[in-house]
Amino acid sequence: MYEGVVPSNRSDEIIQALSQDPRFQFKDQAGYLRYGICPNCGKKELYVSKAKPFRIACGRENKCGQSWTVKELLPHLFGNYEKRYPPSRDNPNATADAYLHEERGFDLHRIRGWYRQYQWKDGDQWISSIRFPLNSDGSVYWERLVRIGKDGRKANFRGKYRGMCWLPPAQVLEEGDRCFITEGIFDAMAFEHIGEKAAASMSSSNFPEQLIRGAEKKRVVWVLALDNDKAGRKAAVKHANRLNGMGQHVAVALTPDGKEDWNDFYKKGLLNETFIDECLYRGRLFMARSPGQKAWHMFQRNQGQRKFVVEFGNGLYRFEVSSDLDTALEGADTPLGGEDGYRLFTQHTTQAQISNAVPELLYIIDDVDMDQFRYVFRIRYKNSERVDIKELTGNALTKAEAFTASLLTTARGVIFKATEAEFQYMLQGWLDPIGGEPDTVTTVPYLGYHAATGAYIFQDHAYYQGKEIPVNEFGYFKIGELGLKSSLRSGVRIQTGQEFNPSWFGDYVTVYHWQGLSCLAWWLGSFFVQQIRKKYRRYPFFELSGEKDTGKSDMLQLLWKCSGRDDYEGFNPRKDNPKAVRRKFNQLSNLPISLLETDYGEGKENGQQQQYNFDSLKDLFNGRGTGAIGLPTKGSDIFEQPFLGALIASQNHRVTGHEATLSRIVHCHMTRAHHRAENKALAEELPARPVNAFSGFMGAALKREQLILSRTYDAFEELSPRFENQGLSNRVAFCHCLVAALGHGLCVLFPDMTEELAERLTEYLLVRAKDRENLLQEEDSLVAQFWKTYEYMNEEIWEKDVMESRAGWLNHSAKKEFIAINLQEFRAACVDYKQPVPQEMQRLQEALKTSLKHPFVKSGNVYSRHKKRSISCFVFQA
Repeated sequence: MYEGVVPSNRSDEIIQALSQDPRFQFKDQAGYLRYGICPNCGKKELYVSKAKPFRIACGRENKCGQSWTVKELLPHLFGNYEKRYPPSRDNPNATADAYLHEERGFDLHRIRGWYRQYQWKDGDQWISSIRFPLNSDGSVYWERLVRIGKDGRKANFRGKYRGMCWLPPAQVLEEGDRCFITEGIFDAMAFEHIGEKAAASMSSSNFPEQLIRGAEKKRVVWVLALDNDKAGRKAAVKHANRLNGMGQHVAVALTPDGKEDWNDFYKKGLLNETFIDECLYRGRLFMARSPGQKAWHMFQRNQGQRKFVVEFGNGLYRFEVSSDLDTALEGADTPLGGEDGYRLFTQHTTQAQISNAVPELLYIIDDVDMDQFRYVFRIRYKNSERVDIKELTGNALTKAEAFTASLLTTARGVIFKATEAEFQYMLQGWLDPIGGEPDTVTTVPYLGYHAATGAYIFQDHAYYQGKEIPVNEFGYFKIGELGLKSSLRSGVRIQTGQEFNPSWFGDYVTVYHWQGLSCLAWWLGSFFVQQIRKKYRRYPFFELSGEKDTGKSDMLQLLWKCSGRDDYEGFNPRKDNPKAVRRKFNQLSNLPISLLETDYGEGKENGQQQQYNFDSLKDLFNGRGTGAIGLPTKGSDIFEQPFLGALIASQNHRVTGHEATLSRIVHCHMTRAHHRAENKALAEELPARPVNAFSGFMGAALKREQLILSRTYDAFEELSPRFENQGLSNRVAFCHCLVAALGHGLCVLFPDMTEELAERLTEYLLVRAKDRENLLQEEDSLVAQFWKTYEYMNEEIWEKDVMESRAGWLNHSAKKEFIAINLQEFRAACVDYKQPVPQEMQRLQEALKTSLKHPFVKSGNVYSRHKKRSISCFVFQA
């Protein structure tokens, strides 16, 4: 319970937490914790008072000088005010006291009696609120909720407060006082805590007329300290004009930016006279009515600078102040800050326009792919609301002439006439601004998961630690202190931000049955493929085969809609050149790469162009490289991007390949066995639904990343013995067990994905695993038929290293340990001998490489014992 100050046990709790936190490594010394590691500069200069441990600071005031509230460094000790400090008979305001002291930093001795704690009904629950009356009988009030309501509400008004304001009780305005008019009560309370008089207008649009009329003749200086956002600045101009019209003294104070309010700066210990003076100066510049008036304010601030550039009305102006001004001021015996001083300033100053637009550096792009930096400027045009965002290269910033040429090329009608000295001054302000540095935005050459930050980067939204982050006004995402954006400009469009509606799940299972459910589970896992590979070192390939009109294409397009990609199924790698294929493999991270119809193609008769070789992809199973490229350097540098996605193939016939490839694949063959006449309309309507009916699936999954992975990992550990005890090879067991475990992960998203359904999916995948294992022990049907036909047509006998046979003409090898067959000759022999003729020669060629009976050795030219010259053959072990 609060007694007007923080109880000693609260201080002890904070000190204990700081002492035990390995980030800081404090040493206890004479009433302080000292020599802690500063989170900003890394030096052992962090300290905090044990008596008042609410602000932690770095002792390197000149080189660092950063400080933090204890809440910023130890957020887990704060919040949950209702649970930690419930009201009691002795202190019915206990929750409100805790919030105002811990969250807002106020001294409870100063504000006791200004508020009362109440309860606000939020649907079927109650939230504690802190109520501040705005009139004498309390019929008009504002109340702050100690936690956010279901609809996002933070505060609540009762009654009409137009013309009214909140004042610290017992505050009296005297002759010549200064009174700060803020938007919020907590901002006004912050000013009161540093000895200033203040009032809260409750909103930027509300003019506190009752207060001002009541002190109309006391020559009060009204300081408009509204929020530094668009609404606050607009209201400041409006209210200032009204106050001037009433004959009142008025000033404007603006905080450094609109991200923090006066209470925030108070909590950081920055709200003092020096800070207020800076904010008043910022307000004078904002309220200047001409370039000359703004220059006058700037010159008063720094009279040692005679030449400077002024921004006004989205134009840039050059000012030069003559030294004769000093003589004129002395002769007139008038201060520079008065009306006569302004008149003399204008008489002894020259002015010229430099630019009809204002270029402002927004951020710097660190383009990792191109190994270069680019500079993004916002161009605001004079006397216009038009704004352009333009990228400039480093060459454009080398000198004023280059910058002028770049603006003429990229911006619309910009005339820039700065001297070299003026440009270098502006350049320094852009690249090395006082009090900070421009944001650096790192480009990501793909869409999806960025492992270094744990964020998912798309065009319109990012997802980070369970939160959806919209792209900011400048086109990038702020993840912590890091800026990120995708540099992928064409080829892929991922829609994000749609609401997730799980109601389609039942229809999906009805239409696509166990094959579709298996694929959906695998698809879910592809969103976390790098996390899964980090834990298990691998992620299974998925294969969909099936007869015509079984729904493969419709299902794949629907699943891509689940990832926000409309009207897309995949691509045929045989139709693109290898460089384009490699780029497509590298465009997505933690998303599927889908290959289509690789079992067919326009192969050449001489066999030079072959069916797509899945054996060449087997290293992608472990996330290894997609293919090296040479870097444009003088050395031998290369770059090979690891495979960041998951691989799925869809084709009519089963993928052929070596055992190492086939054991990496979870295969589902789609048939019409589950098709029902009554479901035909649903099967046509379901995939025709728009992309936004499904695209919320990915966003919902990414927001529940940890829960889905935890559910999947637990299920995998539980299911592993069932798969391992079926006589399966390790790789086959792993692949099918992981997809089954991901089926349990689907339970997180779909209420209809019950444990019973997940168990039945597991049984289905056990059957698929056994089928895959049996396949690995069998000869491909094409290969088995090939050897059967070959043996019939090519009987031959080797005795004492000499061939004795009337046939033997199909084997061109001169060595008995090898068989060399010309496939065109073989095909012609099939016609002559009336044997089955291979129709798909390319598929046969790939299948022969997996031969078990006679293992494949190579293909190419070999010396023919019959023709006495080299011919093209497939060579096998005899």
